[in-house]
Amino acid sequence: MITRGQAFETMMLVISVIVALAILAVLMNIIGGIDLGGTSNPETAIRDGLREVQSKGYGLTAPKKINLKKDTIILKKTVIGTTPIAETELSFFCDGATICDASKGPIKVADYAGSGAGASSVSISGNVEVNMVACANEEKTSNPKYCVVLARTSADATTSCKTACTIT
Repeated sequence: MITRGQAFETMMLVISVIVALAILAVLMNIIGGIDLGGTSNPETAIRDGLREVQSKGYGLTAPKKINLKKDTIILKKTVIGTTPIAETELSFFCDGATICDASKGPIKVADYAGSGAGASSVSISGNVEVNMVACANEEKTSNPKYCVVLARTSADATTSCKTACTIT
């Protein structure tokens, strides 16, 4: 037979468990929001940046650190995904001699398969962490109207994106 004291203690235990779970949920949300370095999926980061600037039509994203892995190739059509951006409107850029030099740098930005549509691919020959900025200037009469810049520092990425898409 359950006494009145046992019922009270059981109810207090149940309430304690509920409060502990609520605190855990709040802490997990806080911990989940902390950026502990670069993202491991650069295509997703670039696509999210393009969606952000495409919805505004003008401006640039905050620099985001991304990890690029050796032997990766990033193509325009892959990062564009379902966004309403034409391949001819987007171009990739790389800033910085230490990471972009064609002979010794780990990042090569090129016209993929001779398409003639501007810098349409990024190939990675070594593991590197870079800053990525996406920017848009839909008011331009010429392409690229959308630019993605990879650079060693966030300041270089921001400056290069503004220059590439002629954003003042």
